[in-house]
Amino acid sequence: LTLADALRELREERGVKSPRLMLQEANLLREWSIKQSRNKPLADEARPRVIEALLEASNVLAVALELAEPDRHRALRNRLHVELAATLATRAQAMGADESLASERAGLFAEARRVALEARTEDQASYYPVDVLAWATRDALKAELLDSSQRTDSVAEVLSAFDLIDPDELDASQIERYYERRQEFADLVGAIEIADDAFAALL
Repeated sequence: LTLADALRELREERGVKSPRLMLQEANLLREWSIKQSRNKPLADEARPRVIEALLEASNVLAVALELAEPDRHRALRNRLHVELAATLATRAQAMGADESLASERAGLFAEARRVALEARTEDQASYYPVDVLAWATRDALKAELLDSSQRTDSVAEVLSAFDLIDPDELDASQIERYYERRQEFADLVGAIEIADDAFAALL
């Protein structure tokens, strides 16, 4: 939070509005939010601050996307979209299992998937949009936030995105993550053959 606050001060008080620094600011806020519940359930008293930090991160990313020109900053816009999708999905997670917030959580997951797919169209060789799409959809399925039609479309969307990735073209650090995520998602939705193939590739 100290680093994120320093970048916010640089942006708000000193007029340094750099989309790259704003990406870092948002990522620091999201990483801090994740750490609040990494080893233990998120306490109710901590939840409002976490949600506030994630909302702030989303707003920072929205402004950064306005500043990053599509023609000149394509790669940067892709990274901004991936971070925004991850932030929206993390915010939905942070809201907990309160049934009164189910509709809002479903909306956040839907927006996260939309942004992840947009990032996917910007760079079809990158695995990161697919990774965010997969875990955001996983969480929406586990939380039962989707009706049967939405569930079918979302599962098909993720499996198709995995199929369009060529693992041989990924960095070594991404290949293992690709197969782990694919196996996890396939297991969740009952795609046994896909899960077995991913597990064999991991071995």
